[in-house]
Parts: sequence; C-alpha cells; structure tokens
Amino acid sequence: MIREKPSSKEEARRFIKGYSGGHVGVVGSVLVTNLTMGTRKGGWDRAEVYFHDIPDEDIDSCGWID
Repeated sequence: MIREKPSSKEEARRFIKGYSGGHVGVVGSVLVTNLTMGTRKGGWDRAEVYFHDIPDEDIDSCGWID
C-alpha cells in the first residue's frame, strides 16, 4: 500500500496504529536540473523502517496529531 501525507487526524491515527509493531519501506528521490546546460541528474534510495509496539495512549497523546 502506498501512503502519502494523512488527510485528517483520524487517518493519521490509523496510519500510526498500522505501523505499530511492524515495518515499512520508504522511498526518497531527488532530481536536479541545470537550467543553463539543460542537463538533469537524479537518484533514489529505499530504506526499511521498523517500529516497536506503539500503545494507544501514546498515539492519542501525540501533540502533533492534534
């Protein structure tokens, strides 16, 4: 499943709950364009992120979700 930025507080809580005790793969990329020369260089990387169990009370107390 591909996830982007959550669109609501409820969706953010579902995402975090789904990560609890699991792992995800994340992909990052960069593309740089030289406007003078018209050349482009880019790259990407993939990483695995592993999560400990996240208690519900910790999820509910996250200040950045509210």
